[in-house]
Amino acid sequence: MSNMSNDKIWSVNIGQACQGSEESVNWLTQQAQGKVRAYIYRVTLDNDLSDDLTQETLLQMIKSIKNLNEKENFWPWMYRIAQSKVQEHYRGKQKEANVVSEESFYKDLMSRRGDIYQDESVRELIQQDLLKKVMVAMKELKQKHRAVLSLRCFDNLSYAEIADTFDCNEVTARIMFYRARKALRKKLSNKGISGNMMIMSLGLFGRLTLSPEASQSIQGESISKASLKVGPAATIIGNVFTKQSAAVIAIAIILWMIFSNKDSVSSPPVNNPPIPTSNLPFRNEVNSLHFTVQVLDGDPNTDGSLSKGAYERWFYFPEGIDGPSFMRMQRYNPDFTEKLCAWLENEQACYYYESGADIVYITNSRVAWSNLRVRRLPTDPQELIDFIEKVEGDSDFAREYFRDEKTGLVVSSIDNRFANVTGYISDYEYNTLSPETLEYKWDEPVESVVDKRDEMHKRGWGYYRIEGELDGKKISGHGRIPFFYNTCKEYSAWISINIGNELEIIDCGEGAQMRRPDGTVIASYPAGTFLKGLARPWMGMHTADTIRRDAAEKRIWFFSEWHENEEDVVITLFDNKNKDGTNTIYTVSYENDIIENIIFTSGEDIKGTLDFTYLQDLDKETAEFKEPVIKDTSQTAAIDNPDTLWIMDLAEGKL
Repeated sequence: MSNMSNDKIWSVNIGQACQGSEESVNWLTQQAQGKVRAYIYRVTLDNDLSDDLTQETLLQMIKSIKNLNEKENFWPWMYRIAQSKVQEHYRGKQKEANVVSEESFYKDLMSRRGDIYQDESVRELIQQDLLKKVMVAMKELKQKHRAVLSLRCFDNLSYAEIADTFDCNEVTARIMFYRARKALRKKLSNKGISGNMMIMSLGLFGRLTLSPEASQSIQGESISKASLKVGPAATIIGNVFTKQSAAVIAIAIILWMIFSNKDSVSSPPVNNPPIPTSNLPFRNEVNSLHFTVQVLDGDPNTDGSLSKGAYERWFYFPEGIDGPSFMRMQRYNPDFTEKLCAWLENEQACYYYESGADIVYITNSRVAWSNLRVRRLPTDPQELIDFIEKVEGDSDFAREYFRDEKTGLVVSSIDNRFANVTGYISDYEYNTLSPETLEYKWDEPVESVVDKRDEMHKRGWGYYRIEGELDGKKISGHGRIPFFYNTCKEYSAWISINIGNELEIIDCGEGAQMRRPDGTVIASYPAGTFLKGLARPWMGMHTADTIRRDAAEKRIWFFSEWHENEEDVVITLFDNKNKDGTNTIYTVSYENDIIENIIFTSGEDIKGTLDFTYLQDLDKETAEFKEPVIKDTSQTAAIDNPDTLWIMDLAEGKL
């Protein structure tokens, strides 16, 4: 192989390794070690951990090399393995686990790279404290930002290859790099390093974080291109410390490469961005979601004002996108310079972290927007979003969403609502989280925990009674309501309602039925049919949102307003087909996240009411609260009016 080019040698060895050649596998292991170790160290900034994860990555390569179908994708494949090892190590940790102080981190770095003191220009940078500022700024970046900067600037991966490494689409990869570069510029600026020195700072970081193997052989042409390949500037970066002038030349060349190259990224275009195509999961395959958005000020028409802040959100769906959901939300000020309050809604409770007092409150209620707009998710079908916006008015003017053509999922959005944060880019990540992400854990110190829950929310479930009348007919019922995912397994939701002496409605885990008083089954339905239009807090959304989203699915118009007591939310569902029809009016406790009553009106007249009372104390008689049993299931029927909710059919006497 002595007469082969370096690229040809790599290609031959990769091909032979894929065919089972032990000699080629050993060659790849030796040659890749330095480059892989450099990448992992740049992401983790932890020397001992980098050694361990490098060995794990190389071992995984040895085990899996036969499964590599396209040898030209060797390096994206290797980096994907390395990145997965890093993610596995930090999985479930909301804060990156590098808790070493800045001073200790810098001293350890310099002690391990004593060779850099041999160069006069480097000694001058050390005296100016510039080197320390650069390394500390890089340490403050998110791991994902260091990773994408490393892959793009030091390993010369294309955006398609970076997308392959992170298992995302190319548009997202470009946006990731753009945001990483923007974040680095800001970190450097905060330390007094001007923006025109950012590229030199990247060069310093790249040289200092080379593994010993790569550092020792950087002068060799084949190894320098393999271990620090950034196009035409590879050799210059490799020798960036040799001469003062080399750094200046490096700045010019890399600036040209990153900012002028046809494959580089600048601020993504607002008007005509590329239509994304990707390997995103289909909607029914989504199990998690992560994104960050700017939230509008109270007045939706104040498009030049400051936003309330940037909100980073994590969602996890233990049973799929249409099942229960857990949510974590971190609020920042608009330019991400300060962390503010935070929320966590997981399988066992709802928490609110008050940043000003370092207090965690455990609450009855899930988050609902104070402007009473309906909560939406990027995974919601476009038709549902369109209907909600038709009902509420489009609050997202000057905000553009881009959906994946294949899956229909939102992959990115550009927000131009605010003059001070114009062109804000949000990218949406799917299936990147584990359940541990939603565990009880806070980045900041907690001085105290205040439990504001009532007894049934502390218990996690409760019983309720329904009493009322409709068109002169007495209505009575009872049910059980779990408030969280954990308790819904043992204390599942069910409801039983009697309407006069004519009809019984039941719904439980086994199914749903309408029956006559003598027990004769009129019709059977899927479980959950008669829970629609009612509170389902264990599903992960506030009751106010659940009711309105149920209505929107049936294309039922609604109106939301604050009750005159300024504590409850009033939601009116309108009969779409009959202007003189019955309207259904819910009163929902905003703080307790439950339905208090439902009123049925026709014009100015009240047709009926349903009042809900909840049992806090279970020491009292609870024999009436016996879960109903599904009887003969041979009787099946479709819902008569699939475009309405059952409770509206009840109001119209159509059941």
